[in-house]
Amino acid sequence: MGDARLRLRDAPEHGYGLIVLDAFSSDAIPTHLLTREALRLYRSKLAEGGMIALHISNRYIDLAPVLGALAWDSRMKCLVRRDRDVSPDDVGRGESSSIWAVIAAYEEDLDGLLEDSRWQSPQIDPDEAVWTDDFSNVTKHFILRPPSRAGGKGIGLGAAWDTRTVSAEGADSPGCRPVDGLPSRLLTKPISINWLL
Repeated sequence: MGDARLRLRDAPEHGYGLIVLDAFSSDAIPTHLLTREALRLYRSKLAEGGMIALHISNRYIDLAPVLGALAWDSRMKCLVRRDRDVSPDDVGRGESSSIWAVIAAYEEDLDGLLEDSRWQSPQIDPDEAVWTDDFSNVTKHFILRPPSRAGGKGIGLGAAWDTRTVSAEGADSPGCRPVDGLPSRLLTKPISINWLL
């Protein structure tokens, strides 16, 4: 065990068909694992036709646009699958909702995922800055929610937000419900974040 990047540096070049990262579900995002430099390292360890899979489920931060921009910057292909609808039977079997992303050098490396409609290319904000070891912007990707109806106050932002700061897919997108159905026009005013713990 140890830091993924430090441990992976010592791994053989082009030695892995699949690299899996599962470190993003807590409220402390290890941003150093989602940078241009990190992706360069992962790519150097992938075998020909290999793939990187990232479990990016997080209640507070939407990481899909970050990965989309990162893949685009590296001239790689990225797909995201959001499994949000989990039945009580699924929960009984130990399943839970999840969000996964895969990144590969070429489309053909994504096998049959391109034909599976559950896997979508992430929307990329043209103003999205690629994360590097010297820069990341987690606050831009907060999943915003209105104060709870039970009297919760949320956390005030003190600044106007538009749909790009809510989600790369926008607030009205049925595939991602970052604002619990608030129409986009309401997001031009300051709102609060309600941390749902």
